[in-house]
Amino acid sequence: MPRLKAVIITVFLGLALLTLSPANLSAQVFNDSSFRAEAAILSAGSKAAAIARLKSVRSVGVVNLSFRNVPRFRSKAPDVSEFKVSAGKNYIGIKRLRAALAANPATRRALADRGISIGRVVGVDVYSSGAIRLYVL
Repeated sequence: MPRLKAVIITVFLGLALLTLSPANLSAQVFNDSSFRAEAAILSAGSKAAAIARLKSVRSVGVVNLSFRNVPRFRSKAPDVSEFKVSAGKNYIGIKRLRAALAANPATRRALADRGISIGRVVGVDVYSSGAIRLYVL
């Protein structure tokens, strides 16, 4: 009986830890990666050509810029409103990027399979393996 109790406790502890696993969370922006998000927003228009050339999308990563991490101590992490202002200033480039994502069947299918609206995309990183990382607001 004590052995069965230990097994049950172990199983419940494992399930509790799985619910807290970072694999279940979408990627968020923190201090060290915020410059990548800002660069992706600023270069959205120029990335449209790379999106148009993609034949297949191997994997899709999503960085949610709307998430605001409230640090315990002071931080230089940008606020969500800063990303929105940057996206507003670069609206024409973002519009070209969204058009390229919608026109390419591979990216359109990859985003639809993951339930990502093209209208939320404000930036993208394209990798040589065919993987893409989307920055969404």
